[in-house]
Amino acid sequence: MKNIEKVNDLLDTQKIRSWRALFNAFKFLSAEFESSLLELGCSVPRFQILLHLHTTGPHTPVTLSRLLKVSRANVTTFLKRLQEDKLIKPTLENGSEKRPAYELTKTGIKFFEEVLPAHTGKVEKIMTPFPEEFIKILEKVPESLSNNS
Repeated sequence: MKNIEKVNDLLDTQKIRSWRALFNAFKFLSAEFESSLLELGCSVPRFQILLHLHTTGPHTPVTLSRLLKVSRANVTTFLKRLQEDKLIKPTLENGSEKRPAYELTKTGIKFFEEVLPAHTGKVEKIMTPFPEEFIKILEKVPESLSNNS
């Protein structure tokens, strides 16, 4: 019994409760995000890469790995799959012959421009809007956590 009380005391501070609430929301939203995309035939990493290439590309594997905060090897694996699926192609723009960047093909653009509105439509359907003040607080969380670490 004493251990349960100790753990409950540790978990009952406002900071820990705040952290747990955010983490539980994140886990739920991540699962919803993944399942929504999979229904559309798109994994989360595929979506993230296509989003970056569509909005700010072309990008090299090194740039994409930094943007996504994953290893270059991981990005390279996904880029190969995307290339096999004819969704991306190498380009010299922002790259070189030795280290090409990648951009969306016409097929890739079409695929992404079908997935994005379908996905955002699902989000619109399930999400309850937050008050603007709460959104501003949530937007400050990453910076606040970075400053405190």
